[in-house]
Amino acid sequence: MLFEYVRKNIKKKKKRILDKELVFHQLYPKQRYNDRLIRQLMHVLLQAAEDFLALQKYKGDEFIKQRYLAEIYDKRNLEKHFHQVIRNLEKQRDQQTVLDSQYYECSFRLEELKSIFLEKKKKRKQEPNLQQVTDTLDRYYIIYKLRMFCMMLNYQNLFQHEYQKNMQEEIFSHLETHSYEDVPAIQLYFPMLQSLLDIENEAYFEQFKQNLTKYEHQLSKSYRQELHGLARNYCIRQLNIGKKPYIRELFLLYQSALEQDILWGGDYLSPWTYINIVAVGLKLKEYDWIKQFMEDYKEVLPLQQQDASYTFCLARFHFHKEDYQEVISLLHQTEIDDVFINLSAKTILLKTYYELQEEDALHSLLDSFNMYVQRKKKQIAYHQNNYLQIIRYTRRLAHLNPFDKSANEKLKAQIKSERNLTEKEWLLMKLESS
Repeated sequence: MLFEYVRKNIKKKKKRILDKELVFHQLYPKQRYNDRLIRQLMHVLLQAAEDFLALQKYKGDEFIKQRYLAEIYDKRNLEKHFHQVIRNLEKQRDQQTVLDSQYYECSFRLEELKSIFLEKKKKRKQEPNLQQVTDTLDRYYIIYKLRMFCMMLNYQNLFQHEYQKNMQEEIFSHLETHSYEDVPAIQLYFPMLQSLLDIENEAYFEQFKQNLTKYEHQLSKSYRQELHGLARNYCIRQLNIGKKPYIRELFLLYQSALEQDILWGGDYLSPWTYINIVAVGLKLKEYDWIKQFMEDYKEVLPLQQQDASYTFCLARFHFHKEDYQEVISLLHQTEIDDVFINLSAKTILLKTYYELQEEDALHSLLDSFNMYVQRKKKQIAYHQNNYLQIIRYTRRLAHLNPFDKSANEKLKAQIKSERNLTEKEWLLMKLESS
């Protein structure tokens, strides 16, 4: 009864529709409210729901089902049935084209089943395939550890979080003498890890790119998503230290991810991924491709952020094309609720007023922009300093006497010394041309 009531009412928007007392009286209209009884019913229903979800997951994994079945047949000494299941499992494994850690975990579990069976039978003339067991376990373990090391380094670079990378040196030493050319995941995660550890040695990333072309079709979608994400972050780190050729590498990675449909895992494309692709393409002057991308992928953005993201990117597109009046028109006609998109839009508008030499509009925006940043400081956290610096340096640039070479050089030196200034390139370009 409780399940039927919940099923019928869970999507209704009425307040208190699932309130305990209300539900109890719907189920037992002639009884006095019993808190203990309703709690017991809720507990039983929750357990039943959890069992159902676990069973659905189990039913969807044919390998797990067959593996458990083999263990049951082995325990009951049903040798003929055991061997039939083992043959089925071997057939499933041999038909696999995706060779990630799950493949090697399944291979290890299969070899382990065979080994336990042989050991149990005490067949002296037949070795219990221990070599196959340890070989498949090694492959599974090494892949998984390489993945974890890559993810640790990625988060370490993003959030300055330190990790204990146990067994890293031992695995590196092992891989120096064991190539594992038949294991695609190792061929990709190892050079990726080397790239992240030694960003100055670009040969590692070149090796990763070659291997990506050669092996990525043999990996699952989730592994390809992960590797592409790691590669993009590597390119961004290179760009942050001034290696401009990596903007093309980043663009090619975005294009490849779009072609393979691995750029997002859920139902929607992240607005910031959409915005970043546009920004990268515009820096490379890939105007036709970017215009088509904006139109094609607008519909896969979250509905509530669709118009703001698209309009902002279109404004940025027109800014790069020097259609400044169109930029102003677009940004004035759209309400942008997302704080970070709004900050980026204000930055574009700031640069547009400067380019048009609209002094009154520029100074008015500088003042309102500064107030907005101060008002949103808790939401934007460490980004606050970047935007305050953009405002400060744009104001100084606007007031700069173009004939004062000393002041020009002093401002240029100060801007160059800033470590986290997203508009550094534009500010220096304006100084050079002033």
